[in-house]
Amino acid sequence: FVSTVTCVSFNQDYTRHTVGTESGFSVFDASGVLLTQDKLQTGVIIAELMFCTPICVLVGNGDRPCYPTNKVFWYDFEQCQVTNESYFHEDVKAVRLCATVVAVALLNSVHLLSLPSLGPLQKHELGPNPYGALAIALPSALVACAGASSVQRACRASKGLLNLIGPTPLLVDAHESPVRVCTFSTDGHLLATVSDKGTLVRVFSTESGRLVREFRRGSDLAVVFDLSFSIDTQFLAVSSDKGTIHIFSLDRTSNRKSKLSLLAPLSSYACSEWSFAWCHVDRGKWLCGFNEKSTELRLLDEKGALHRAPFNPRRGGQLYIV
Repeated sequence: FVSTVTCVSFNQDYTRHTVGTESGFSVFDASGVLLTQDKLQTGVIIAELMFCTPICVLVGNGDRPCYPTNKVFWYDFEQCQVTNESYFHEDVKAVRLCATVVAVALLNSVHLLSLPSLGPLQKHELGPNPYGALAIALPSALVACAGASSVQRACRASKGLLNLIGPTPLLVDAHESPVRVCTFSTDGHLLATVSDKGTLVRVFSTESGRLVREFRRGSDLAVVFDLSFSIDTQFLAVSSDKGTIHIFSLDRTSNRKSKLSLLAPLSSYACSEWSFAWCHVDRGKWLCGFNEKSTELRLLDEKGALHRAPFNPRRGGQLYIV
């Protein structure tokens, strides 16, 4: 890219990816073929593609008055024009979308907008959410957002609270420290979370809010950039700044156990589940996802380059980028 890359993202099924730059954005297919390269009057700090449509939800970097960091705009790259926009009272931290709803996370609130009009649906005062941890379930439009209301914070000492916003709202006490990343399984039944410590990955039921699994990424602190379930919800991929992508199995027998497992009654660390498969990459920010058959790990580096690593869902072990 001629311009500096400012953000990267996959679409909802990992068949396309978007690269934002200081002068616009580009969209590529699953083979890395360029589909569009749009030069705008601003840099882009958030670019979320809507499935395989020509619609991209963008947030500018604020270097132009018409593209401030507190505005979400709806861009059609086939028509090369902004078709809608929505302003907020503070900077946008994250944007997620499904077929009917756009969720927008600010530091102290989350807003739900209808599609395609971007009309307001709901606003929830939930704060603080310093990392913009936000997820939306595709089949149900269930939204997960880090942070809690003032009443919820008064009742819970934990800083890692997370709200599920839907027909039956739930408060999930996910971690002791703030939630950095969260994501739903494809069917919307599971929610994976990780805190800013980056050591433990937890999986909750979205029906009850109950903790159903806990995986250990490592023992040292790490910045986790991405969590991604496979389409069949059999695996969960985790990327961090440690230079390793971890893949955990959701069954009860495949993940590695600690060599100290005999001490499990005395230590939670000793009974930890470790990754079923892993892939070493250069240190930096990576996004991860699976192909439809869960036979390939797709990786997007911070420069916008797409990488692939064949994955054997039966054997696991080390993966290699091809």
